[in-house]
Amino acid sequence: GEVIGFFNDIEKERIDYMRRKTLQYCPFLNEPGCVEKEEYWAGLRPMNSEVIPTIKLLKGTKNLYMNMGQGNLGTTLAFACSTYCTDLI
Repeated sequence: GEVIGFFNDIEKERIDYMRRKTLQYCPFLNEPGCVEKEEYWAGLRPMNSEVIPTIKLLKGTKNLYMNMGQGNLGTTLAFACSTYCTDLI
């Protein structure tokens, strides 16, 4: 995991790479008028300092569960965390 704070700068090299790969698989996006405006943003991946996801009933509620804190392992842990959360419900 990476604990670096709220770093949301976007590296031009990453944007260029993602744009090339997107156009490789979806070349129609490059046609005039297809994309009105390109916007870039950084999605922060919440994690706690122990790098262990938080999966539990939210205090003070009866049916609101938290499933968060997977950090950069979100895709890797998605199935196991959602299965565990389902078991809690």
